[in-house]
Amino acid sequence: MQSSNQEKLNAFLSKGGAIFAAEIFVSNQRLVRHTLKEKWTNIVPILEVKIGKLIQHHNTPDDILTRKGPLDYFLISMNKDAVEAHSHVERLASSVYEEIFAEDPFLEGLQISISAHHITTEKLADMSALKELLFGTENSDGWSATISKKNYSSFRPERVQHKLLRHIIGLQSVCETLLSEIHPLPDAADNLTAHHGRLARLSEASNIVNTNIASLLDRQADAPVSKAPEPVDPEPIPEPKTQAPPKSGLEKDLHRIIGDDASLVYFPIWDVEQQLVNSYRAAIIRQIPTGPVELNTGTETSIAAYKIDQLVMRKVIEDITDFAGEEDGFTFVMPLHINTIQSKEHFSKVELGLKSLSIVERRALKVEIVGATEYTTAATILALINKIKVYCSGVGFRKPNGLEVSPQFRKMGITHTGFHIEDIALENINVGQEIEKLGYTAEKANLVSFIYGIDTVADSAQAIGAGIKFLGGEAIGSPLETPWGTLPFAVESLYSRVLAN
Repeated sequence: MQSSNQEKLNAFLSKGGAIFAAEIFVSNQRLVRHTLKEKWTNIVPILEVKIGKLIQHHNTPDDILTRKGPLDYFLISMNKDAVEAHSHVERLASSVYEEIFAEDPFLEGLQISISAHHITTEKLADMSALKELLFGTENSDGWSATISKKNYSSFRPERVQHKLLRHIIGLQSVCETLLSEIHPLPDAADNLTAHHGRLARLSEASNIVNTNIASLLDRQADAPVSKAPEPVDPEPIPEPKTQAPPKSGLEKDLHRIIGDDASLVYFPIWDVEQQLVNSYRAAIIRQIPTGPVELNTGTETSIAAYKIDQLVMRKVIEDITDFAGEEDGFTFVMPLHINTIQSKEHFSKVELGLKSLSIVERRALKVEIVGATEYTTAATILALINKIKVYCSGVGFRKPNGLEVSPQFRKMGITHTGFHIEDIALENINVGQEIEKLGYTAEKANLVSFIYGIDTVADSAQAIGAGIKFLGGEAIGSPLETPWGTLPFAVESLYSRVLAN
């Protein structure tokens, strides 16, 4: 094995180029070691054999695997660019988790941490020099990922879609060949027989192509749907899977106040700059015959805003205690209506829940003021911010149409501002112009911008072009019962989500 790796390295060094190495380390061992106790020392060698074999099985011919220590490896990729190498390692780590850890209740708490290292080939004479260089490296080049029970499915390749795409590309080349075979109609009558023969053959070939396409689409429609979340980066944000039943008391109150068709959910929010989904906005949706509809607290509803706020607050408080302080570092976004904050009676109930949060839990919470009007004064906004800023890490302001973003927002303590598409659409305003205006004015005021209710790729593209920092809506991901943690999400995910649907 060692000589084989040296041969690979020599062959690469003779041509030159960049080497990407990824450290693959099985982390979170303390939890599992505490559960298994003395058995852990016997399990580690077995795991190392399984993991080593699995990585070697998935390796490409140009890859080199070397062991740094117990459950700690370096995978060295040659003849790959950075994007390709990162994708390969993430998918490989996902396979390791799925095949070794996922099905074992004692091992599912383990995680696989990955960090990347860019290696220069200068003075790299042999494997010993390469190992010395890698093992002495303390910091990565910045790219890192953690594969765990919550997100390992996100990194798996979506085999069906890729296979379908390859078949369609193959059929496309056949179609182009068929079209090239069609000749102009001959002038001489005696040549029509041969021409008709060519058209008949093309017609037969065309029928074969149509049949193949229909068959592919039928197989795609009949393919079993996985219970795991849909892949991310470049695949879409995971769809919700079956979760544990909601808290009975909260569910009972939700159905009594809103209706049996109501659900408390989280909308994933995409951090465009970091290419991550790292925030989740709490909301209530109702299942109507045409599909799920958000109960938008930013606009007038038939249900008092404080009732909606109290239900959403209870949902966030229950979930944030389970997730706050985890390595993922994502945040909860809780909308709070301006009328609720201004009412001493109604805000006291919300404040009671917020006071129960620890410092760590408050760092994981952002509160967004909704329901303001264009006539809401700066003094009113400042008073609202002062009442809630001690309970969260940031205060957002969902601005109404007609109220311009101002540099004063930041001085008042607002950290991010934006709007919900529905707020604008209900007033028949030009949504595109409002998106452009928000991007320009927020940047000028040095504020983070957001837009919710993004349900189309067109709106997403326009928002990205306008420099909006955070996007949320069906185009990004369907509502989830509980957050999925911090997940990679690139621009390509918008389109693959549309294709998957």
